[in-house]
Amino acid sequence: MLDYHGASSYNGLNIHFQHRFSHQLEFTTAYSYSHLLDNQGGDTNGSSRNQTQIPTAKEWASGLTDQRHDLSLSLLYQLPQISGGNLMERAVLNGWGVSTIFQAISGTPVWVYQSVDGQNNGNVYQRPDLVPGQSLTVSNRTIGKWFNTSAFAESVGHYGSTPRNPLTGVPIHPLTLAVHRSFPMPFEGQRVEFRIEAFNALNNPQFAAPSGVQGTSNFGRITATTINNRELQLALKYYF
Repeated sequence: MLDYHGASSYNGLNIHFQHRFSHQLEFTTAYSYSHLLDNQGGDTNGSSRNQTQIPTAKEWASGLTDQRHDLSLSLLYQLPQISGGNLMERAVLNGWGVSTIFQAISGTPVWVYQSVDGQNNGNVYQRPDLVPGQSLTVSNRTIGKWFNTSAFAESVGHYGSTPRNPLTGVPIHPLTLAVHRSFPMPFEGQRVEFRIEAFNALNNPQFAAPSGVQGTSNFGRITATTINNRELQLALKYYF
């Protein structure tokens, strides 16, 4: 019988501020500062992702889903209605609004393991050894070298000395922008809204985590994004 078991600990601080809609403005801020620790990297029905099936103190580390900082800002501004002026000015300038959502989310831990069975035990979750004198980080991180790959060496005939999830992946900061225009209908309480939205509006690459598989050509490199590049969406809604 295989028994995958473990323990975890989560602590977090949540802060929420909301300026309810007044003076044509609504503003919301939400921030979480948290830390998840565990001694196994799978789930109830999955594998432990440990070097041994016994979750020892050496396996206690930040969990794979640990996300230390999570900030979200949202804003909705409805341009003031013009009551004076001529009919043309009111028709062109009234009904406009803008909204935005900005997120700043820190990276999650990087699971580092080796690609070969150097420990000769058939476990696919073997970790490499740390190389003495080598720093895990590099001074100038790039997508081609997010961390110092020379700090790791294949562990042969013994459990690797690399701790679980020793590095942190890439933070992401997507921005969504929207412009909308409402047109009142001749029926009470009904309107048509046209909206254009831009997801990842600044078109900045939101990179995924680097590869943590020691012994492969992509070790330490980022080869994918976690969010698509800028996407535009048009919408037409009828409210009744």
